Amino acid sequence: GPAPTRVFQVRDAYLVIEEADGLTVIDQHALHEKILYEEILEARERGDLRQPLLVPETVELTPEEFQLFVDHQEALADLGLEGEEFGDGVVALRALPAGFQRGGAALLHQALEQLRASRGSGNEEVDLRDRLVATMACKRAVKAGQHLGPAQQLDLVRGRARAFQPQNCPHGRPAELFISWEELDRRFDRK
Repeated sequence: GPAPTRVFQVRDAYLVIEEADGLTVIDQHALHEKILYEEILEARERGDLRQPLLVPETVELTPEEFQLFVDHQEALADLGLEGEEFGDGVVALRALPAGFQRGGAALLHQALEQLRASRGSGNEEVDLRDRLVATMACKRAVKAGQHLGPAQQLDLVRGRARAFQPQNCPHGRPAELFISWEELDRRFDRK
């Protein structure tokens, strides 16, 4: 098969890969975020995105938030954020998206804020899905400053092909930089 990819991590933030035609430098957080984003969307398609809570978490909402919750309860549940009305202005969260053990209240407030911000656009639930999935991916992704072992580095690099689908880049930040051997030679006056 092809020669094994050589990868090394620099500044606990970037992965450098030697490729046939040059060097690629990858932002490890941005790459992992994109890989997770795809995985979360796939889990949602399969319907296994929710993780039931052993003890429901009760969250107090403003009247406006509560109304948004009632209006979009199914869309929220579809994203793994499953709750039910629990008295006046209170929601009991019964499940969180996979990968979240806690932080349900914050995630719910964030989701409702997103729905409020895109209200009337006709795309509220699409906007919510994209934004919430991006948030979920971001929270679970390795951070800059996190040291990765060789196996983790290779795993991330192998996930690249799936991650870089131009139609859905979670935050639109660049995630990689390519320098061709010609460019390097030119920089070193070897042209």
